[in-house]
Amino acid sequence: MRSVATVMAMALVAAMANGDDGGVELERCDPDRSRRVRRAALEALAPPGGLRSFPRDCPLHEDRDVWKMFEDKKTKKRRTRWTCGFCGKQFRGEKYLDLHMIHRHAGEGRHGADVCLADLYDVLQVDAFEKAMAYDRKNERWMKENKLCRPWEAEEWKGECEAVAQQCFPTEASRASKHMHHKFLEEVCAFHSCGMLGQPYATLAPAHTAARVLKLLGLILSLLGVFTFYGLVFVERWQARTHGDLRRVTARDRTWFEKLRRWMWAQVPDTLRWKYKRM
Repeated sequence: MRSVATVMAMALVAAMANGDDGGVELERCDPDRSRRVRRAALEALAPPGGLRSFPRDCPLHEDRDVWKMFEDKKTKKRRTRWTCGFCGKQFRGEKYLDLHMIHRHAGEGRHGADVCLADLYDVLQVDAFEKAMAYDRKNERWMKENKLCRPWEAEEWKGECEAVAQQCFPTEASRASKHMHHKFLEEVCAFHSCGMLGQPYATLAPAHTAARVLKLLGLILSLLGVFTFYGLVFVERWQARTHGDLRRVTARDRTWFEKLRRWMWAQVPDTLRWKYKRM
């Protein structure tokens, strides 16, 4: 009897050391996939209040994420320097910091965190979300070209996806939740089919693709402005060389471009003018 009690106590201590308080062991949860699922949920699915705004039963709720607390304890100073918020140790890459937290700080996770977001990677079709965010139009036929699609597996993911929709977007909560519920079923769950064509997350993240297009348009306009400016400079200099004379140019005879150039030069500090003249 004593030996049984001893074994149970040792099992309890081991569970606490691994962070398993009835939930998911940290070492069995892929941190990279969890990050990607968290990003997809935050940018495409979460209410305005963030992941904490989901119902507590929703597996995407922030408090149920086994890796969320550990992610908050990371500090990135640069790409090759990551600092552990628990002990202050530094690492050259995030993956090494993940391993450190698994082996050294697994028991310091949030109590009640029982969901590994990596398990929802295929259910939420995060790969399709990332392609949609990358503005990849080749993704329109991604499911048909997936030769590894298994009907029974797709049907299982579809059932889990519909369960997530009901838990995270209950139809009886509000009109916005009901609308998001149907949107999620149409643009995510419906694509768990080997013969389904189209693009998942087609409208769930429109602002990001629009922002990317606006940035590209701004870059094009900036380059056009630069080429136009230097084109005017070239034309002005060419006219001055080919049609110039030796008469003194008065302020009245100067072109608008020459006046603009002189005004811009007048705004330059004296120290910079001195450095420019010495070059």
